[in-house]
Amino acid sequence: MSTSGAKFLDILGLVVCAGLVGWVLYRWLKKSDEPARLISKWVITAVMVVITWRIAASKMAASAGGLDYATAFVVAITCAISCAICGIVLGITWGSNIGGFFGRHLGTLYDGGDVEVVPTPFYSIAEAKRKQGKYREAVAEIQKQLAKFPGDFPGRLMLAGIQAENLDDLAGAHMTIVRLLGEPNQSPVNLALALNRLADWQASASLI
Repeated sequence: MSTSGAKFLDILGLVVCAGLVGWVLYRWLKKSDEPARLISKWVITAVMVVITWRIAASKMAASAGGLDYATAFVVAITCAISCAICGIVLGITWGSNIGGFFGRHLGTLYDGGDVEVVPTPFYSIAEAKRKQGKYREAVAEIQKQLAKFPGDFPGRLMLAGIQAENLDDLAGAHMTIVRLLGEPNQSPVNLALALNRLADWQASASLI
């Protein structure tokens, strides 16, 4: 490969890497709650990396011609101290971000992290009241949930079940099922189940 071709590939690789880094930094900046503070951290990081690199490069250049053991030891200590100082500064600068990153991922194991929780009706209180024989209170709890989720099929069916089976209010259960049939976006399977339940309640009532 010619020299010009090799240079072109080097430049192309540099442009691609710069583009990827720029895209990552842009996405990071867009998600940050404190963009100005994040930019200042980038500047501090760049300065510390450049200083450390310059010190290391100068010491390596000085040792290119060969050094005695004492001088080589001093060079090594200088480079180590420079790297340590750089690490301390970067640790202070990015400590909160690193801690937040690991803390957020550990917290996700317990609270789901940033995943949005879809609200759903809560009928356990109503079920407990029904088991205790407190049917009116169970109906009140169901109606509280239906006020928030008007088209909820399980809630409507549970309400009709309490009316028909526990309160001997077949007319009320019939009205609840009729309202359920009028709710939009109900699946045919749910509607068929509701009608079958109503038919069962009516058949049971006719046998009494």
